[in-house]
Amino acid sequence: SMAVLDSGMRWRNRDLREQVRLNAAELVACPPPGAMASQPETFDVNHDGFFNIRDYDLANLADWNNNGIRDGQDLIQGTLEGVACSNGVDEDGNAFVDDIAGWDFFWDDNDPSDDADFGHGNFEATLSNAQGNNGVDGIGVCPTCTFIPLRVGDTFIVDVNKYAAAVVYAVDNGISVVQQALGGL
Repeated sequence: SMAVLDSGMRWRNRDLREQVRLNAAELVACPPPGAMASQPETFDVNHDGFFNIRDYDLANLADWNNNGIRDGQDLIQGTLEGVACSNGVDEDGNAFVDDIAGWDFFWDDNDPSDDADFGHGNFEATLSNAQGNNGVDGIGVCPTCTFIPLRVGDTFIVDVNKYAAAVVYAVDNGISVVQQALGGL
């Protein structure tokens, strides 16, 4: 897996929705159908080697953000079978409460959405991770890689302290590749 540090995620991007790595330890209250809540290692219910939104294909998960696709933000903001997935509990004990699908270091919350709709972070993630052979745009350098979106600013000029915190978060979460194209202050 890799981390993309930039302006955040456009959840409506069909090329990236399945590439976002989900944090199973934070989703024990909302496991995918067929998984055992007490065993996050069983959350890859489709056995493709990744825990991502595709593991929720059979779930009763509402399109919370009304973008026409099931994505990580639907888990962050929504409910599964009436249970809030963002439950205010830091199940993995890493001091980032409900870091289900990345983290927003700019606003310090659990939704790394590109609130300003700047698009630079989405562009960078597409270059590296866009799926292939899905009828949408082009293909990324590593179309079978997953990534964690980490929002560090609302443009490509960022506070280096937020950037540094995101790098530490990425490393602490087992990330070996950190992608960014930013300027810092």
